[in-house]
Amino acid sequence: MLFKRESVLSASSAFLRRVSIGVGRESIKIIAQASKSIAGALADDPAVRDKWLEPVTKAEVNLPLVYCLSLITWHHRSPPGQQPVFTPNTRTYQLSLMMQCVFPLTLYALVLYCCMKRTFRVPRGLLVVVAVVMTCSVTTAALFFVFNVHFWFYFGDFFYIALTYVPPMCAVGWYLHDAVDTTLRDRLDDMLFTAVVETLVAASTILYCILLMPLFFLLNAWLQLLWMALLHPIYYELTSGFLVRKALRRNALRGRTDIPWFLSIVHATVHSVSVSAIMTSSIDSLGISVLTQVLVSAVRLVWRTTTDWRDTQFERLLHWDWRWRPAEADRITQARLISLGIQTEMVLENASNVLAPWLIWCMWREPLFMSVAPSTFIEGGSYPGYYVLVLIVCLLSVTVVFDLTFLLLNYHGLQHLPIIQTWRDIQAVRAWYMGFLVYALTFMGIMFLFVTMMILPRATVCRTDNYCDCTIATYQGVCDGHFVSTWGGSIV
Repeated sequence: MLFKRESVLSASSAFLRRVSIGVGRESIKIIAQASKSIAGALADDPAVRDKWLEPVTKAEVNLPLVYCLSLITWHHRSPPGQQPVFTPNTRTYQLSLMMQCVFPLTLYALVLYCCMKRTFRVPRGLLVVVAVVMTCSVTTAALFFVFNVHFWFYFGDFFYIALTYVPPMCAVGWYLHDAVDTTLRDRLDDMLFTAVVETLVAASTILYCILLMPLFFLLNAWLQLLWMALLHPIYYELTSGFLVRKALRRNALRGRTDIPWFLSIVHATVHSVSVSAIMTSSIDSLGISVLTQVLVSAVRLVWRTTTDWRDTQFERLLHWDWRWRPAEADRITQARLISLGIQTEMVLENASNVLAPWLIWCMWREPLFMSVAPSTFIEGGSYPGYYVLVLIVCLLSVTVVFDLTFLLLNYHGLQHLPIIQTWRDIQAVRAWYMGFLVYALTFMGIMFLFVTMMILPRATVCRTDNYCDCTIATYQGVCDGHFVSTWGGSIV
């Protein structure tokens, strides 16, 4: 019998310990670690919790960053009678491009190498490549600043990011082999493999933000709900999900089975999860936003539970043999990759569910930011802080319930995933894995949103670098100065 003084969490844990599938207690530990932002102190190792899990999953490390970025002047208001009413602060974007060149791009190569190899001893050649690329990219960005170049109109920022990002990734791949008998072919294979995987992950998110996201914010709330439940997971599965998992099996075939060798999963997941959280939080109204989270979580539960089956069907299609079955060793590797990806997604999802409402609260007055506050959150020209807390609690509550359901269903049943062993493997290299996760969430996730989610005149939808010469209603609202928050009726 459970006494009344026992907490709900203790009661749930006691109940789950009696579940015959035998995974209750471990599942509680995992979901507590993946949900530290609300779950309390249930890590099985206090040192791990205090040093690594709390800063990551509670997202405190990024809350001050978001607030500081929101204080920057991102736009100017034109004098009365002049159009467009809002214009970008070109200096801000030029400086932000410079920051992108340093932290999410060139320095990312050093962080990726150190975490994959678990060492701070960086090859001199890699340091030289990073230093040269960083110097050239920052110098170019500085010239943009001096001559006030509007680089974004012809997508110069994204071409520039690609040119800054790819060479360091090639260098990382080149130096992954450190044995003296390494052949030139092995080095070239690793160089191509690393560059393709990392570039694929980055390019899929850039294309999503440029081509698809502006359309999302023109839809009504119910169509946005369907978008998040169907189009968003399908897009990321086709562009990076399956392909990244298949590519990383190559590392396993080469004997690289330690967790740090699969860090590209973190990079792929951080983009998908952070973008999903901010788009879901922006849906008008609060009720539909929460309903969207329920539906998205339900779809994600089905999506996660069928990952192994989908990968098998893709492989059969590639082999052109519908009777094809993976070898036992490949099946074990596949299950481990799936477990790693899903548990990483859980950690990042809970962190993003805290950061996304906070980001909207900080940026809701910014007319050039796509994901502004839902109109029902705005009362008399203000965005009450308690709505942020309500939204955070709702999003996290829904997420934790579905995460726990997945863990219970897929450990001994359904996919038979090695969830507990994979989490223990993560803890064995927690310093490198969690350190990389913090860096990726901060710079590849949060800082990246401030570049990709701003409404800037671009050649595909605008005739000139002027909001009034654009064809999409989003830009016309900026031109007229009647910027509608999520197109729900509130004028900023």
